[in-house]
Amino acid sequence: MSVVQIPNLGAAIALNGTEQLEGVQAGTSVKLTVAQLGAYITAQYPPPGVSSVATSAPITGGTITTTGTIGLAGAGVTNYYLANSSVTFNGVTVALGSSGVITGLASTSIAVGTTTVLGATSGYVLYNNAGVLGELAFGVVTSKTASYAVLAADSYKDFDNNGAVGSVTFTLPASTVGLAYGFAVMEAQNLVVDAPGGVTIYLGEISTTAGGTITSNAVGSYLFVKCRSATEWIVQSSMGSWTPA
Repeated sequence: MSVVQIPNLGAAIALNGTEQLEGVQAGTSVKLTVAQLGAYITAQYPPPGVSSVATSAPITGGTITTTGTIGLAGAGVTNYYLANSSVTFNGVTVALGSSGVITGLASTSIAVGTTTVLGATSGYVLYNNAGVLGELAFGVVTSKTASYAVLAADSYKDFDNNGAVGSVTFTLPASTVGLAYGFAVMEAQNLVVDAPGGVTIYLGEISTTAGGTITSNAVGSYLFVKCRSATEWIVQSSMGSWTPA
């Protein structure tokens, strides 16, 4: 058998894997096929799982085929991307509607700051310092003609008994520091503010009993109460006649 140098061999046609090569394995000459060599290379050096990354707004940076940086466009996360989500502030969760707007609020944006305002006309505000969901400076007046269990999400609402023909009791929610509510007597009927169990409402130097009430039926009377601790609410302003019990 004649010896032919590699440069003098005929050119190979398209490989099919059966071609044989010489190799040395553990000091012994062996034959191996192109298919075996390909399988080894694939096992030791697998191809990358992703060959390219494309992006679309609000994500920027694509298409990336080697290296690159993916970013988020400024103000890129709009209400559309918040749809069907929710936000929670200090245990108070409010749902986001199909357009990413907090349900029930006339708002299309959230401004980040010490005070996060939701919409110029909604009258609602989220207080970052205490994480309390509420309304801005009695932005919403709410009349009740029957007793009502006040919600944490009602914080900073201004309640009254306008239209009531009997006593109306407003039961305060579980104490969360920062919750606050206003109450105004609009009808000559008892308007009762009922404290949660174990909670005292202070009206200056006098107070309710633990879990007690504070009442007025004098039209024009008003008070504004705010939670200061787990067991204490303070009347921060009042006018007219109120009786703690």
